[in-house]
Amino acid sequence: MPYSLTVTNDGSGPAGRGKKPEFVFDSEEARLGRTADNDIVVKDPNASRKHCRVFPKDGKFWLEDLGSANGTAWNGTTLHGTTVELKHGDKISIGEVTFGFAIQSTPSAEVPVYDFDFGDTVVRGGYGAKTVDPDAGVVQTSLTPAFDPHEVLRERERSTRRSPGAAKAPAPAPKPAGDPSKTADLDDEPAQPIHENVDATDPVRAMTNLIPQQAAKPLHRTMTDEVPAPAGAIVVTPAEPVAPVAVAAASPAAAPVAQPAESDRVRRGKDKTQDEDSQVAEPTAADKLRVRRQANKTTMGRLTYAFGQLPRGLRIAAISVTLASLAGLGFVVVWLFAPAPKRVLPAEPVELVNLGPIIEYSFGAGDAVDYERTDLKTFSFKVTTPTRAVGLLHYHARDVGKDEVALSVNGYDLGFVPPDTTNTADRDLDLVLPAGQLKRNELNQLTFDNVKNPPGKDGWAVWSLWLQLMPLPDISVEETPVAAKEDLDRAQKFFDLREIGPDALFNAWRAYRDAWLKLESMPGRPNDLYAVARGQQTETWRLLDRRCKLMQIDVQRALTKTTPDYDTARIVLNDMLRYFPTREHPCHNLVKSLLEQLDPTTAQGE
Repeated sequence: MPYSLTVTNDGSGPAGRGKKPEFVFDSEEARLGRTADNDIVVKDPNASRKHCRVFPKDGKFWLEDLGSANGTAWNGTTLHGTTVELKHGDKISIGEVTFGFAIQSTPSAEVPVYDFDFGDTVVRGGYGAKTVDPDAGVVQTSLTPAFDPHEVLRERERSTRRSPGAAKAPAPAPKPAGDPSKTADLDDEPAQPIHENVDATDPVRAMTNLIPQQAAKPLHRTMTDEVPAPAGAIVVTPAEPVAPVAVAAASPAAAPVAQPAESDRVRRGKDKTQDEDSQVAEPTAADKLRVRRQANKTTMGRLTYAFGQLPRGLRIAAISVTLASLAGLGFVVVWLFAPAPKRVLPAEPVELVNLGPIIEYSFGAGDAVDYERTDLKTFSFKVTTPTRAVGLLHYHARDVGKDEVALSVNGYDLGFVPPDTTNTADRDLDLVLPAGQLKRNELNQLTFDNVKNPPGKDGWAVWSLWLQLMPLPDISVEETPVAAKEDLDRAQKFFDLREIGPDALFNAWRAYRDAWLKLESMPGRPNDLYAVARGQQTETWRLLDRRCKLMQIDVQRALTKTTPDYDTARIVLNDMLRYFPTREHPCHNLVKSLLEQLDPTTAQGE
């Protein structure tokens, strides 16, 4: 059902000054607000961007306030975010602008007819008229204005004032009487007063009082027919010729509706560019203050308001930095909590080789070990020396308690792995494999056995294993102490020259080791010589390890410069081979590996 919103007061002056805009809507929603995307734009300081809307539902019309700052007045009652039913004649106010709500008559798709059966003058009427004579009718399209009897009276009065000489038409000549075949014309009747018995409350009756009464058959006339004015009637002269109106039943939905001129404060929306609207909808100081007060109520509101006051370039930069920070934070979270990639391990080592490569992989129980062995781990090795030999096993261990992991060779108990200390990570452990327990030219079994697992599930780890097999001279028990004493004297000479010759410290360690191993395999050995040999061998080994680490630092310093100094790194590595000439110390193998990475050809040549 069509409805209209007519401006009755726009705040620009008295309500009756000039013709106010009327906005007609054909059963669709009408939105009112300050911006141009509304159906009706209200340029009032108290209007919000989206102020209110009028919409039909279930055969009724409703007014809803869209959360405006100052509310919507409905018949004097202020609405804040609520919905009320609209009736014909209700008043809607936004600030100083007031609209009158009116429900339009539903257009008919048929040709409207009228109940003017009192003469042959056809008068244009509205859509709600009824008819007594079905032959009397006139076309009323959507382009034809609705009938207003008051406007007819005012127009006739204006015409009378403009044409005083044409107030009355000359009386026509009388027609012959007694001719029943001729129909009496409208001119035969005397003129009637214009304002006689006019009821302004009934449009049809008011119009009826303006037309002379006569008994005659109805005429089928259209708006193009010339109708002579009755005797004594006021002749209304239109300013322009009236175009013929086509006789057709136009569809109300398809017919265009003429709109009146709009005022400066109220216009139909969605018909201006954004630039034009930005000038119209510029917020006032009161609007800005209201927005600021609303934002200061919460912390998030204050932050949002402060962000909105920044220049556009700074806002874009802040958003970019925030997005980049969130992306970086997400990457860190994924990196921290993502499962570590599983290492691809070779086949589990089960064999030890004399002076072979160091087995860097770990064995034992727990999440950090490479090869899970909850209770025990066994290695095999072969002794191929021409004489008896003694073995020396080097290894690292951690997460080991007292009397937890036992060591044995060919079933012979060699004791327990020492428990953890404060320097467990840097601790080098070694174990002597007695010559009397080793089998020549046969496989020997070396076993690490966690005596607490099972039933326990304690964690433990052993790694960095390598083996030395040293043949013993074929001498008698009486000759062994003498030979050991000679080794100690030779070792002391090398130790005194450790700051002069690069390999002096290495030769001192090897002489101490030979004396210790000779005494190790002697039954009833002299404890004083054994203690000296064993202690000096351990001390020189510690000094060799320290020298190896210091020289590694020099290599790393050369390789980690802004421009890596490969030449200096090669010089230091080749110098390290002079301090560690054989594979008996693990630093020798380490240097070979680094040289191969820097220059594979040079490493192979050496």
